[in-house]
Amino acid sequence: MAYGSTFPITAAQYGGSIGILSAQIISLNGYQEPGNQNSLGVASERYSVFLAPCETVDAEIIRLTDENNSDLDTIISTSASVGVAISFASDSEAQTALDNLYSDAKTNNYPNSLNVGWADTSGIGSIPVVPNPETSTFTEGDLVYEGGGAYGFVAFTTTSSQVYLRSVVGVFSGGSISSITSGEPAPGDPTVGFATGIYTIGIASVHHDVSLIESYGNLEPPNASADNPYGGYSSPILTSSNQGLGIGNTFFKNGIDTGDGGNRLLNSLSGNIIAFSTSTYPSQANIIFNTVDEIETNRVSIGTFTSSANNVKPTKTGYALNVWAYSRGNNIANQDAIALQATIDLLENI
Repeated sequence: MAYGSTFPITAAQYGGSIGILSAQIISLNGYQEPGNQNSLGVASERYSVFLAPCETVDAEIIRLTDENNSDLDTIISTSASVGVAISFASDSEAQTALDNLYSDAKTNNYPNSLNVGWADTSGIGSIPVVPNPETSTFTEGDLVYEGGGAYGFVAFTTTSSQVYLRSVVGVFSGGSISSITSGEPAPGDPTVGFATGIYTIGIASVHHDVSLIESYGNLEPPNASADNPYGGYSSPILTSSNQGLGIGNTFFKNGIDTGDGGNRLLNSLSGNIIAFSTSTYPSQANIIFNTVDEIETNRVSIGTFTSSANNVKPTKTGYALNVWAYSRGNNIANQDAIALQATIDLLENI
């Protein structure tokens, strides 16, 4: 008796090389038969089971964030309805007033903000002449500079004889002022008048709240053609179109990303706001105080829902990985069968 012999079917009995390759195709196709897809079905079902609560939690985060952003817009419009900034003896006093009025509803306080008026003359020779206010139009973001070298950026679009400037560099001292939209001051830039009525004010920026999700594009939905399930990484803003997806969430109040050390802003400017006299405008101040309280309450709830999302999403993502793995196996089996069939076609035509 011979030992160690294989199953006694010769290659010739199997139909030669074409027969062996055909048998491999049958085996690969059998791998993809419905009866052999139970594991994929279970993984898909469990993924769906955990996706549902993730979608529910994310929907609440979106709802509360939308409420907050609507409230932030209310704060911007309320500040604009006042329109008159209060003057301060120093920039530090202006910063404190902004903090007391708006708390965490604002994003950043601009340093060195000024009210600057202008007139068409500063005097004729040695004879003093009362300045005649000069009305001009300035657009938010325009650069305004004084002949002496000081400059700042327009905080609010206005047609007036005064303008609120943010992030002022240098000292406005009553020289001629001009406005340009970009670049550096140059001879020949239009002069709108002489600076007058210069005093320190408080201006801050407002950006909407936002949540980001950490998402692997090859997992949700499963990209069976990809070699790496963790490819396609991105961190998009959470919206109704991607709610429930991702491995985790991060909430950023005022759209400030503090994680990279640079405090980058994740969305565009919603508007600027001013420090104003709360005793002169008590109703507007009360609207802002009450709205700030609503925002803070919602942010606490958003933090709770974010924690819940981060507890459930890793489990959901684990099942997404299983779905990808089984789908990837089916894809490889299908591609191998196609390659084998191409080989058979070649051999049959030799």
